[in-house]
Amino acid sequence: MSAAATVIAIVAMTVALPLLWLRADVVDPRRFSATAAELGATDTVRTFVATMITEQIAKAAGTLTGSLAKPLAQRYTRSPAFIGDFVDLVDQQHAWLFDPPAPDVDPTVMRLDLTRMVRRVARQVAPMLGDQIGGPIRLPVTQRSAALRAGRYQRAAAVVSRWGIVALGIAVVAAVAALASSASRGTTLVWLGLGMVLASGVAWSLGAALVSRIRRSTAGIDAGAREVVDSTVGALAVQLNRWSRAVAGLGAAVVVLGVVARLLWG
Repeated sequence: MSAAATVIAIVAMTVALPLLWLRADVVDPRRFSATAAELGATDTVRTFVATMITEQIAKAAGTLTGSLAKPLAQRYTRSPAFIGDFVDLVDQQHAWLFDPPAPDVDPTVMRLDLTRMVRRVARQVAPMLGDQIGGPIRLPVTQRSAALRAGRYQRAAAVVSRWGIVALGIAVVAAVAALASSASRGTTLVWLGLGMVLASGVAWSLGAALVSRIRRSTAGIDAGAREVVDSTVGALAVQLNRWSRAVAGLGAAVVVLGVVARLLWG
């Protein structure tokens, strides 16, 4: 019974880890935004957004005004105010992918609203200019990419949330049963620890495959706009690596504990 329970616990852990990561850092909009904002605002993203802001101001107020706005837009994208506005962009991406699409919106083309950013910089050029610029200013990000269709992951999010908790519960119950029925709890601990290390490796591999797939799906869109999406995906991948390393470290500690227990008590 102990061997069977140990195998069940290992399999359940392997399933639970990637699902719990998805539930915590991808499905949850607040964690999604916090992770992406922390790591996703790359120099390429800042340069792209500054260029978009400059172009929109030039379109609304003329080329000369756009030229005046360019250094201000570049300075803004490196200021603390930009981080909050970048979080708003990330929130828009999450809502697009996980919420039901609005009936009056083309679900095949994601658009990011840059109105707040454009007006913020325009007011630095001239106080009244920000109010004169019309809105909303929506930047198309995708060119009919199936992976980034509106509401694409709404159902998957519900499944991930449910089965992540179920798999974790199964892993805990099976691990307790394995230890309770084991003739050598030290050996069982070693196997459970190795299972945790295995689960972390599987989660990392699945995360890498998911990131690669999403990036391939965005290969055909504008380079700057793609960077906005890719930087968010990359930030989430970094967070998954943190999860995987933490679980692998805990698994290694459990292995050591099992070895010590086996040496002391057999």
